[in-house]
Amino acid sequence: SSSESAARDSSKLCCICGDSEGGDSAVSCASEHHMCSDCLQGHVSHLLGIREAEGNSAAAEEGVDDAERSDEWLEFVAAGAQVRCPAVLRLLPHGGSETCHQPIAFAALRHNLSDATFRGLTAARLRAAETNGRRDERTRLTAKFPDLKDSLLAEELRELMPTAFECPSCSFGPIQHKNCSDLRAH
Repeated sequence: SSSESAARDSSKLCCICGDSEGGDSAVSCASEHHMCSDCLQGHVSHLLGIREAEGNSAAAEEGVDDAERSDEWLEFVAAGAQVRCPAVLRLLPHGGSETCHQPIAFAALRHNLSDATFRGLTAARLRAAETNGRRDERTRLTAKFPDLKDSLLAEELRELMPTAFECPSCSFGPIQHKNCSDLRAH
């Protein structure tokens, strides 16, 4: 029947643009929310802080100093550099939304991203693995040498928020300008 074929077709709709094109080239999360290749490329580029107007992803690749990286890239790495499903499950009363957040398989990403975007994603995943390894080492050190706890905590905060600083006038911090509600004071 036509309602059955419509249901089959809607099950393959992209969760971002709503288009049914892309077919086999689309990827899906564990909850079977589908994304076309174009929307996946845009989603991962956004996570990596790659702007279309820039025309390249050099700031998302390996060997770039953190000071040159976008806040989006740093936040993505701090969260583990895992690409998660952006499908909106429901809109919340205060204007927010509840999203799926299921991971998308890394192998599926390779075949649906441009080479430059995939290199940027790989660099982010490597950095996240390094950061997690250092965090595990700090945990072992603080268990053995409790006196190191403060200095290791300061090092971990610098890794998590490399663009943050302590306010020179009131010593409040660490703070990032983008999260400050009173830029005149900080």
